[in-house]
Amino acid sequence: MSQREEFEEKLAQLAKLDQEGLSGFRVEKRIHVFTVDYDGFFEKSIGVFKDPDVAKGFAKGQTYLKTEEVYVWTDGEWAFVFKGCLEVINDEQEALKLREVALAKLTPEERKLLKL
Repeated sequence: MSQREEFEEKLAQLAKLDQEGLSGFRVEKRIHVFTVDYDGFFEKSIGVFKDPDVAKGFAKGQTYLKTEEVYVWTDGEWAFVFKGCLEVINDEQEALKLREVALAKLTPEERKLLKL
């Protein structure tokens, strides 16, 4: 099985977590090793290490490899990197706001035709 197929299988397992819970997964601090482009911007992830010295040794001397400390969600075999914190948007409130914006664009005649 290729690494990509293994990754796809892991994602499929994650999709089942709604029913099965999070047993086996935990949040840990790790060292993320990633590649950067010519301008120094993130390009792609290589992997995460537990030991900062090993991670830095792995990246040492390679100008295109960088390291950073991150939190990951892991089962010990696969890790999902937390790159930031996102607000959970209330779908119902946003739907109401969107509805009001859409209704405000209607003319009185259109509102009458739509029985609003």
